[in-house]
Amino acid sequence: MVEKEVSHSLVGEYSHSVDPKGRVLLPSKYRDIFGDVVYLARTIDDCITAYTAKAWAELTEKLNSQPSTKLRDYRRRFFSSACDVQVDSAGRILLPPKLREIAGIDKSAKIIGAGEYAEIWNEEVYEKRMAALDESGDFEDMLNEMGL
Repeated sequence: MVEKEVSHSLVGEYSHSVDPKGRVLLPSKYRDIFGDVVYLARTIDDCITAYTAKAWAELTEKLNSQPSTKLRDYRRRFFSSACDVQVDSAGRILLPPKLREIAGIDKSAKIIGAGEYAEIWNEEVYEKRMAALDESGDFEDMLNEMGL
């Protein structure tokens, strides 16, 4: 199976356990979008970001086309932490130990849709971050600023 052309974006949030080998179930709605391969990377947030092959190719091209010497260290950090993982027959992906450590993921994970990509979080960290956003009023301010 290859990545499927679909018009759906990655949305919603799902809580799943992480097994002792570091595998987590990819939500079934996401499997149709990702296909057989998921590209995982560290980003500036405290989570693992999951990209489709198409989104990964576009991001790679964009990052590599930037002439800025300031971005070299970011590219090094980003690409050296990244990997591609296969979706197994049970619909699981392996979260590499280094990425699990960076994101603080142990026995459970929150997988959220972020439009063109998904994020995999330590569930408690994600819930605290969203609660802080709700309490701050920043979310409402952002929506108003964008005219939504």
